[in-house]
Amino acid sequence: MRAFHARVRTFLCLSLGLLHASAAFALDVERVEWGFDGSVVKMSLNLVTIEVANNSPTPFEGDVALQEGSGLVRSDLPLVERQLYIEPFGRRRLQFFPFITEQWSEFTLSWSDRPEDRFPISSQSNSPLRTGSRSVVLLRDASTSRQLRSKLPTFEEVDFPISAAGMDALRGVVLDHVPRWDALRMQALRDWIGAGGQIHIMKSATGSYPQFPAPLEALNEPSDHVSLGNGQVFHHNMSVADINDDFVATALGIHRVADDLNNRGYTHYDYQFQPSNSIAPLLRDLTRPDHNWGLIYFLSFIYLLVVFPGCWLLGRRRADFRISYPALLGAVFIFSLAFKTVGQRGYGEQTAWNAVGAARRVAPGRFLTETWSNAFVTNGGMYSYKHKGEGLIYSSGGSNDTRRGECFNRPDAGIEIEIPPFSSQMIMHAGVVAAPDFDLTFKRAVKDGPSLQLEAELTGAVPQIHTMHAVFGNYRVMLTRQANTLTGGSPSPLANYTSSQPNYGYSPYRNVQNDPTTIFAQAEAPLVVRSLKLSMDSPKDELSAPEGVVRVFLYADMPAEFLQVDNGPEKRQGRMLYTFDHKLEGN
Repeated sequence: MRAFHARVRTFLCLSLGLLHASAAFALDVERVEWGFDGSVVKMSLNLVTIEVANNSPTPFEGDVALQEGSGLVRSDLPLVERQLYIEPFGRRRLQFFPFITEQWSEFTLSWSDRPEDRFPISSQSNSPLRTGSRSVVLLRDASTSRQLRSKLPTFEEVDFPISAAGMDALRGVVLDHVPRWDALRMQALRDWIGAGGQIHIMKSATGSYPQFPAPLEALNEPSDHVSLGNGQVFHHNMSVADINDDFVATALGIHRVADDLNNRGYTHYDYQFQPSNSIAPLLRDLTRPDHNWGLIYFLSFIYLLVVFPGCWLLGRRRADFRISYPALLGAVFIFSLAFKTVGQRGYGEQTAWNAVGAARRVAPGRFLTETWSNAFVTNGGMYSYKHKGEGLIYSSGGSNDTRRGECFNRPDAGIEIEIPPFSSQMIMHAGVVAAPDFDLTFKRAVKDGPSLQLEAELTGAVPQIHTMHAVFGNYRVMLTRQANTLTGGSPSPLANYTSSQPNYGYSPYRNVQNDPTTIFAQAEAPLVVRSLKLSMDSPKDELSAPEGVVRVFLYADMPAEFLQVDNGPEKRQGRMLYTFDHKLEGN
């Protein structure tokens, strides 16, 4: 009887221990918010805010990962929040920036290898993603309540990201108070405006405009409309409570039809110019070797002859397996070494880093960048990379990558991935980089029907520029440079430029190049199209620049500050597409 009771006590103790261990790893997902208004923008980095709770009496400490796919099978690198600590019965707000290519993408949050520790963030069965245009939202202080007369989307100010990187899905912000933010979020809003954001400042409940501290002091300019870098600042003589549907449609430019969020199919530009189909194969071509295919085919033919009928004849003449079997194994071993030596990638190749990207000047000496890099290695293994910059975000950029690796979340962002020998890996990252100041000062930008009168001056540390052109509406004009002054020429339809580009990676008949000058030149068009697509109100419209704006593109050598990466190779090269927006005059 005593032995029976002892066994019962042991069983109960073990059961309680297992339950306690399960509780120690248990997290509850309390809230999931996609984007800034509940929708995402395809072919872009998108914000997802997830609030998790530790509803157990023991602390939680471990990695939390957002994976594309079901959690068991993934199609992209997971985004990992490393060493998250949550006290007993505590909560944490997590923010990830996945690169979303399709509206039917599925995401899973996981915090251990157990199936029960996975939570579907989005799935086609119960919570599919909604895709839409870039959002305009009212920044809301949770401590106050406002009665709105319109359906203007709202966004909690406590959820505002700590960096402007990854905020391309946000077009405009409506604000009537000074947010209660730390210095990081204040700088993030300033950088986002400088990169092209629109901020609409309303009067507060006291009837006056809010007064902003540094670095937002430029918002205190009382003019109705003022440019701030690539962005726009508007002051409206009304309060948030007075916003109606007419103001939303006219002043904020929100024209969303009922089925706009779920009826957004692919277009020609989505297929041809998406980074995985255009930029990725071009950069890979820079390290594509010239195999000696004639020698490889000759060795293959000799190998077949040695195996059959060579080994077969040897077996018939010397009917002794102690001779025929070693001869066959020896032939396999010798030819394996021969194929490895002749067929391996590495005829004088070196580890290399090639990159192209887009940069927007957000403040003197500060640039918001989105860069696509191709890391080529000659020795296989796990590689860890981290660039110079603030608020970094990493992804494989929709390249459908299933290699072993992870992208680490802010603030200590980076990427770790396994790369086989003599192969390459595409890496996308975004961030704010400090570099020698370089600006474009507009002296004249007048639209007269289909023609453009443009004059602008390059200032600062001007890099080596290869091409210069501007887009206004659906027209494109090449720019001429004399000293540091740029002037416009005759316009041509923008469609002529995009239709003349090659079919890039998705075509099996594309002409493969390995000349760096040619490849970098071909990489410009996908960057231009991507810049225009991300700023359009509707991806169904004809490709064009934002209404009332001229966008200047300067394609130049990538400065060293944008190529600084920890553990990267010494050989690095790239091109950067600088974009500058300016308000058009005329009609």
